[in-house]
Amino acid sequence: SLNNKLEGIYAYGCAISHLPATFFINMTGLKEVFLYSNQPKTLPVCLGSCGLETQPSLTYLRFDSNQIEYIPYTFLMNSPVVTTIRLYYNKLKEILNIGYCKQSLVYLNFKGNEITSAPLQSFLAENENASSASPCALTHLYLENNKLSTINDSVMELLVNLDTLD
Repeated sequence: SLNNKLEGIYAYGCAISHLPATFFINMTGLKEVFLYSNQPKTLPVCLGSCGLETQPSLTYLRFDSNQIEYIPYTFLMNSPVVTTIRLYYNKLKEILNIGYCKQSLVYLNFKGNEITSAPLQSFLAENENASSASPCALTHLYLENNKLSTINDSVMELLVNLDTLD
């Protein structure tokens, strides 16, 4: 099917206001998603069909300059090899849970949102607790121009590979 062969979605400046829950289902060949300068307020519950199908090739997500206020906890559940996520200039109040892809994700950009805290839970894999947590692969984390005043020491202990914190 066409969905299996589709490697990229490039829809920027298209005034997209809603992404249906089934938007990414059966797109197993997908490598990149560029949906920036649109108007969605939330993202689908997960990329794929929540627990039934993975996105084995998806490495790059760009959702910047939208109106995104909320990202479901399970959004990255089926995306274990994502390396780059760009969510700057949205209206997010919470950091996306990166636990599902913490071993592959190296670049995360949240600048220009309304984030007030960076909870440890956002950096833990499913069924992982703080005392036995493995480090994140993140090398670049951008949080400037948010409402964040501090980052918990427990979070920083997981970010041992960080080269850039801005």
